[in-house]
Amino acid sequence: MATYPTGIPALARPVTGDPGNNGSATDATVVVDAISDEIEAIATELGTNPSGSEATVAARFSAAAAAPRAPLFGEQFLQASAYPCTQQFVANHSTLAWDGSGGVTVDLANVALSDAQRDAYSSVHLQRSTAWLTNAMIEPAHGVYDVGFPWRFGVTTNSTRVRLRGTIHTGRDYPPVVLVNGSPVLAGVSVARPTYDGNKAGLLLTFPTAEYKTVEVLTRMSLDQLITDSGSTTTPYASKHKMVGWIGDSWSEGVTQSGYLGLVELVQMMTGWRIHSNSQGGTGFVNAGSGSKTVFGSTERVSGVCSSTPSLVVFFGSINDAAQSPSTVGTACGAALDAVAAAAPSAKVIVFGPQLTDSGNPANLAAMQSAAASRSNCLGVIDPTSFTALTGVTGPSDLTHPSPVGLPYVAASIVYQIRRTLAVAGVTGY
Repeated sequence: MATYPTGIPALARPVTGDPGNNGSATDATVVVDAISDEIEAIATELGTNPSGSEATVAARFSAAAAAPRAPLFGEQFLQASAYPCTQQFVANHSTLAWDGSGGVTVDLANVALSDAQRDAYSSVHLQRSTAWLTNAMIEPAHGVYDVGFPWRFGVTTNSTRVRLRGTIHTGRDYPPVVLVNGSPVLAGVSVARPTYDGNKAGLLLTFPTAEYKTVEVLTRMSLDQLITDSGSTTTPYASKHKMVGWIGDSWSEGVTQSGYLGLVELVQMMTGWRIHSNSQGGTGFVNAGSGSKTVFGSTERVSGVCSSTPSLVVFFGSINDAAQSPSTVGTACGAALDAVAAAAPSAKVIVFGPQLTDSGNPANLAAMQSAAASRSNCLGVIDPTSFTALTGVTGPSDLTHPSPVGLPYVAASIVYQIRRTLAVAGVTGY
């Protein structure tokens, strides 16, 4: 049997005068020429080693189809768990089947735990800030319209009961999703959605045996209390995460037309990073906005986000500097990078240039890139117009802030660009 060619073949063709050539459309010259053309085209398309490390091309396709792949945003392919778990989710925690009597109580309120202890229980920080995203962690039950967004709370325990208390919000509270040992339990499918009645809500999980298991709750509740069985052992469980600092304008502050999720919230949910953000509408590297707001590189904003010792700091924008001269923007960008280097010497920095498009942005972007080139802590200045200037990304009420469709697209694009930049620089773990 013939073997696949090791190079692109150049096949000999019959010429006029060869035996069997009579000049017709079906003579040897025409037929063999056509076959030769097709074989060469196929070989050129497939290359010299289409089977790779497999025995055949078909085997390679089969292996690729069966290989695991990274999930796409919005996908969910966790295997449903058959782990026995009864769930009760109520608007008034006092109506739960167990009131917590005799149990071991952990106060999750801000005053009761240190930041490190609180962080150990949750995938996002539970501290409630005094102003939206001003030196604040992205947190449960704090959004543009003061409604919760999904976050993850977890413990490893041998308790037969796990009782959680917290705050829900009118019209925004769907039953929590419970995972045991990494897989969602089906009991939550039939749990009713309660109506907020002014009381602290409650979630009670009941298990038939006292074996150790990891219990995680994806919820919009802002939790303040955990109770487990007396004599049981319960330890915090949280997914590994990176601390990221974030400084931006109104896009990052949470001004959107998409309901209740903001840009930075979505980035955190997509990545699992814990984000410490100071984002103020109307501001930029040069434009200080109105009132008591300050520029991106101000001591207040840089020291605020760097107080959490981030391994990465992101600057996003801003179009608010469009009226400023490129040289001024470049100088201010460099000063902001220097401020981060002083406040968090080991942190890497990624800068996104002005979003959307206008006549001033290309020059400003170039000035920012020039300033960043001489700063060793900056991994790059990214032009975001490829994913912010598309039709439908902004609107419909205004053409400045993200639309319901545009917001997740922008968030996913930001995540891709950050991870791509980090990978090129050899930085892993994000």
